[in-house]
Amino acid sequence: MLTRASKLNNEIDRALKNADYKHRCSRQIKLMNKHLALLENYEHVIDWSATIPVQFLLYIKKTKCHRLLLELHTNQMFLTELIRKRYAIDCINNINKTDRGKCNRKEENFLKLMSFTKLHKSFSLSQYICCHISLVRSDLVWVSDHYDPFLSNISTGNMLYHIDDLNSESFFGYGFHTVNNEGNLFHINMNSNINKLSTDLKTKTEFVETTNSTLKPICVYCSPLTGDLLVVNTGIHPFTITESDVTRYNKIGELIQVIQYDNKGQDLFIDPCYITENNNGDVVVSENSAIVVTDREGTHRFSYNGYLSKTLWSQGICTDALSHILVCDRHTNTVHMLDMDGQFLSYLLIRPSGIFSPVSLCYDAFTNRILVGSLWNSKVCVYRYITRESGLFDENKHNVQKKQSLKEIHSTENEKPSQSHNNRLLLMSDPELVELITMRSLAFCNHITCVTSNIAWISDGYYLILTNKTGHALKRWGFLNHRQGEHTINSNNELIYIDEKDNIMVLSNDMETTNTFIESTDFTLSTMCIYWSPITGDLLAGILDCNTKTGKVIRYNQKGEETQIIHQDNTGEELFSCPRYIAENNNGDIIVCDYDSVDECGAVVVTEREGTHRFTYTGHSPGSELWPRGICTDALSHILVCDEYKNTIQIISTDGQFLSNLRTRTSSIYEVHVSPYCLGYDVKTNLLWVGSKGQRNICIYRYLLPQKESIERNLSSDQSFSTYSQSEK
Repeated sequence: MLTRASKLNNEIDRALKNADYKHRCSRQIKLMNKHLALLENYEHVIDWSATIPVQFLLYIKKTKCHRLLLELHTNQMFLTELIRKRYAIDCINNINKTDRGKCNRKEENFLKLMSFTKLHKSFSLSQYICCHISLVRSDLVWVSDHYDPFLSNISTGNMLYHIDDLNSESFFGYGFHTVNNEGNLFHINMNSNINKLSTDLKTKTEFVETTNSTLKPICVYCSPLTGDLLVVNTGIHPFTITESDVTRYNKIGELIQVIQYDNKGQDLFIDPCYITENNNGDVVVSENSAIVVTDREGTHRFSYNGYLSKTLWSQGICTDALSHILVCDRHTNTVHMLDMDGQFLSYLLIRPSGIFSPVSLCYDAFTNRILVGSLWNSKVCVYRYITRESGLFDENKHNVQKKQSLKEIHSTENEKPSQSHNNRLLLMSDPELVELITMRSLAFCNHITCVTSNIAWISDGYYLILTNKTGHALKRWGFLNHRQGEHTINSNNELIYIDEKDNIMVLSNDMETTNTFIESTDFTLSTMCIYWSPITGDLLAGILDCNTKTGKVIRYNQKGEETQIIHQDNTGEELFSCPRYIAENNNGDIIVCDYDSVDECGAVVVTEREGTHRFTYTGHSPGSELWPRGICTDALSHILVCDEYKNTIQIISTDGQFLSNLRTRTSSIYEVHVSPYCLGYDVKTNLLWVGSKGQRNICIYRYLLPQKESIERNLSSDQSFSTYSQSEK
């Protein structure tokens, strides 16, 4: 038995040495690669907050997993459950997992800026305004008005908890609360001390006691990198701010750093209002007219005062996973995006839909989205402007997609309809002042409606007169309610206007009889402007909702029946704040001059005939201010709008592209300068009537010429120049 056992043992050893187990390892590696590829696909579908298991498996894939399986199978033929568990525990222990905070630097390679900003969702708060936002998690935030913080649910906007130990006498800042990595709230109370509220909302402790009688904390920020608390302190007196500094406290509330002066001994901060921290440890402070950035040690790095020498009115501030600095600018109602060295990159939001005055920002590191709060309403909008891309970049696939996109562009261009029928008219390089009308019966010109080539209805907000080119009043009518685009005419040349009771009236051609076309029955709705459509015969009315401070456009048919309401875009956000003028283009587009006088921000909002939002025009250059007034369209489907801010008439294409400024400078013949405020287009002569609010003058310009006449003028100009040159010789 011993001899047979020895022979059997030798045969087993010989069999083990000759056995080839590589095919087993190869098969298992293929299965694992397939499984990891499936997990990578899942990774791009689910939210970033749920990718911790995927991180673990990717870590195994990139390190020792394949080599370990091969060695164990080759040398030992088996892998016990004990080894599997022990190896998994070691891998998990090597992963730095946090409940909240900035994205790991290694994940920056998977993030990129989107070519556009996409509205993800919006919600309304129970308080009036949103001055500051502190994120707890992706569905839970602390928001505050000037004084009190509220714990709110993002999905519903409902208030879950309220802290009311602040008052207006002791508080002078906006960013007075923050949340740490564990979800605890830190806020400045009515005694200028910094309190800490536990995550269960039951335990409130004093974290930092303010003992300095001259410096008071006004804004705080908890660093997700170090866990330190950054506090901005100012010395506030009734009419001046004496000095300011930034103090740093560790996790147990001990003061470890004070930042106050630059390398020349000058004060770094003048009137701070918000503070945050970048991924490299830079301390970023938003002041009233600048952004001041220091490194972690307190050395001044740079200050940002605005883009292209424009004044900056900085408010809410934050940083994102790509180390961008984002700040709200109240002057232009935009969000500036800077790189970590202070270089301007772009305007992230230009008059964002639903938010007309961005004042507060908060970056959600879980989902790479940004929360924007508005100053003048209780709305918070969540935008996506950063997306994740696959770490395995398929260049061939990218090239195919690029070729396909180019092919789509070419095919789209080929599908554009020919515009040869419009070539009969061309824009003149220098408009020609044809006539000047001095209005004797009106204080100024608020709105113009052309009736014929020689007659027009003109109003100053109180009275309507029918005048000819001599300036004499042929008919004086009505007492209006100081609207802007308050009258229009229909196909029978009958006057349609808004009276002092907010009713829409029709004046007959004999100018003796008035009829009520639409009677105002809801006192919360105010009709601001009207326009009769020569295409459909409908009446378009711009309406202001006095309760919600939002606007809408209502379409009425020829019987006065309401057939359409336009007030939201495809995401459900409000399109208009306060319609002032309204017009229609040749393709049926509805064009609204929208201007909020309280916030001093305006835009030209264009929708299709069905109400789908096409574009919003806010000025020639990004971030430029636009105070739109009178608008009209011409035979070439151009949109013309008066900009009171720059005293110009801007011409934009039917798709919202800026074309040129229509120059209305001083004329050598009439010696008059016009500050454009309202427009009227004569479709028969293609002449533009331009009215001024500060003067009684109305200038009539020719800015379109038939192609043949334009060529003749150019030839005549060339011949005159040739004759002049020969005489000079």
